Amino acid sequence: MKKTHNYFYRLASVLAVMMALGNSAQAETLNWYGFRPDPDRLAPVVDFSGLNRRIGEEDKIVAHDGHFFKVGRDRRPGTADDQRIRIFGINLSGPACFPDEEQARILALRFKRLGLNAVRLHQMDAALSDESSPPTGLLTNSAFPSFHPEAIRRLRHFISVLREEGIYANLNLHVNYRFRPAVDQVNPLLDGAQMPVNSHPLHLIDPRMIALQAELARQLLRQLELKNDPALAMVEINNESSLVGAWQRGELDKLNGEYERTWTALWRKWIAREYGSTEVACQRWKTCELPAQGAVYLKKDEAIAPETGTGWIERIRRLGRKLFHKLGLPLPGFLEIRYQPAAEGLGLRAADFVRFLIETDQQYFENLRQVIRQEAGEQVAVTGTQRYFGGLANQLSQRNMDYADEHFYTDHYDFPGGGWSDQDWRIRNASSLRDTTGALLKRSFYRDRQKPFVVSEFNQAYPNRQSAEIVPAMVTLASLQDWDGLFFFQYGQMPDDDTWMSAFNLNNHSSQLVSFGTLASVFRQFQMNALPEQQVLPVSEPEMISLALSGESIDPAVMDDFVRRRFGLVATDTLQYRISVQTAASSQAVLRQKAIATSTQAAVPVWNAQPGQLIWADRFAAVYAGFGDANATNGWSVQHAPGSRGFAVVSLTTRDGMPLDKSRRLLLTVAGASTGSQKTGTGFRPKHLVPYKGDAMWQTLEPDQSGSTHPSGSRSTQGPVWMEKLDISIGLPVSGQKVTVYQLDERGQRSANLQSDNVILNNGVLTLRIRAESPWYEIIVK
Repeated sequence: MKKTHNYFYRLASVLAVMMALGNSAQAETLNWYGFRPDPDRLAPVVDFSGLNRRIGEEDKIVAHDGHFFKVGRDRRPGTADDQRIRIFGINLSGPACFPDEEQARILALRFKRLGLNAVRLHQMDAALSDESSPPTGLLTNSAFPSFHPEAIRRLRHFISVLREEGIYANLNLHVNYRFRPAVDQVNPLLDGAQMPVNSHPLHLIDPRMIALQAELARQLLRQLELKNDPALAMVEINNESSLVGAWQRGELDKLNGEYERTWTALWRKWIAREYGSTEVACQRWKTCELPAQGAVYLKKDEAIAPETGTGWIERIRRLGRKLFHKLGLPLPGFLEIRYQPAAEGLGLRAADFVRFLIETDQQYFENLRQVIRQEAGEQVAVTGTQRYFGGLANQLSQRNMDYADEHFYTDHYDFPGGGWSDQDWRIRNASSLRDTTGALLKRSFYRDRQKPFVVSEFNQAYPNRQSAEIVPAMVTLASLQDWDGLFFFQYGQMPDDDTWMSAFNLNNHSSQLVSFGTLASVFRQFQMNALPEQQVLPVSEPEMISLALSGESIDPAVMDDFVRRRFGLVATDTLQYRISVQTAASSQAVLRQKAIATSTQAAVPVWNAQPGQLIWADRFAAVYAGFGDANATNGWSVQHAPGSRGFAVVSLTTRDGMPLDKSRRLLLTVAGASTGSQKTGTGFRPKHLVPYKGDAMWQTLEPDQSGSTHPSGSRSTQGPVWMEKLDISIGLPVSGQKVTVYQLDERGQRSANLQSDNVILNNGVLTLRIRAESPWYEIIVK
């Protein structure tokens, strides 16, 4: 399809967004009220436990035909009684994966009430602890892999408790562990250098490290007794790490000592298998002054220019592409990328090296998958790593994995001083629906047509003032695209985080918590139809290799440009078509197909990047999120009071199983921002966002103490938790003669009636004005 562009309009739009971000940083004038949902005593109207039941053998999850299914009563995959299932899950990290028996029961029940049906057990290898102490991680200080017996006992018990409450486990293997040469008997680095963070990328290269990872997988699955356990839904081999991605980021250029020799030997072995000898390869490459030179692995800068002959020209072109992408402008001809590697010379040598990276990644993933299948059973779904960390080349290296995985964050913390400093950080306070819509929507371009698609981490972390929008945005996109799993990152550490608002934690983030159950129900029960037409994008292996050579996973402009030029699509087209990629032998036409609806009434979402909002109403639920007034086609509407910030997240769901327009009992949820507390001489007040070091383009939390020399307050702030007090009017169609609206307290219990002048029923449309200090309202229609 043809796309027209107005350069000046686009530039003006970008500058307007930048000015809006800057202006919002000047002073925070939000009104607040204290509200923290009580997760252990929720009333039935806000409790979504009914979505779950105990996991039995018939509930075992398998992957086939591009989706996840439960095997059914015959316990065989691919038969008539298989039933589609979607995963709506939560991450637990590090020590949170090893609750004691009481905490395990509390957590499982909390997750069940939130409508969750899976837990991703993440970063279990991050911390080492002695056997005599309570576990902070899966491993002890002894040689890898030495398991902490209490950690194993607690994790085994936790999975059994989760099973009883209808919650699956997603088991992560290598995430954070940093191999120790002296202890683990792996090769040291030269000059006493430290092992890289998470051992990346050495753990993908070194034979002993790979063997040790296989042993960890083998022993962990045995000790947890997970062979053919239906509670184990999926296993993830390696978090955010591939050789293709490491090469694009220049990390492989830093190899030295025995690791460099190992890497060079692997490359030489590949050359010999592919060409017979280095001499023959060099004849094709035409870039080796001596054959020995061709046997040295390529560094990033040597292969940066597969299209031109000189690296500095390509670097200028790459800088230009980034600039045009940031301005939202299409690339002029002299900056465009050619997506077919050369047949000889430097381009062929670079393409060969990427093929070598892909095949080495593939061997690593398949070796580990074989061990997992042997120990956990032949049906367990296994993935390698996330798509973003390597790009479409990861579709090739993971062609034999069972599902595809991805991560997405809006407004991730920036640390100007390096590290993860808790007192020197900043954010843009950006909106997923206004400022980073394209980045979110184009995750669809990384879906493999033949596999279930899961986003195993997503968030828009505190103190972003629009963070309540990320869950409805993800659920809407995932439903439209018919994805198979979403995992929010993360819950929090019990009991330490039970009184704090903290960074990525859902626990105590009231604005994200209050609508979680409604949105879980929408996604898990297929309440929103998938888009009726799909477009399958055939991408050839040479094109994927060319994308890797162009730095796809580190340069957002590359994928944008490729999809636009090759298929005539942009990110917003994912709101019209279900998009997936199919590995093709050569360039082919786009495959278009119609889908079969999964519910009787389709939602028609309106998703506008300006002003930044989405709104839709389906048969059993309705959602609004973002900025500005909005109206859906069936009478569902949201209007902000004049002078207000104009941002909200509103959801409506039936609680009696009837459609919205026939329901007699509905739950309305209204949320804006959330914040923690700043201690004062007389108590506590809401903690404010302030410009970072006076720069209106960046924001941070005010320092924890007056007179502090640090620019930021901690990302973990103490309670009480505050919610933004909104003033909005909501319209919805109802079928009845009388309506009563109850304001609910922190347990979901009725606390007061909404005043009659704020409840207007006229010609079948109910209009509510919400100004009270609660996010939850129960609507009774008679």
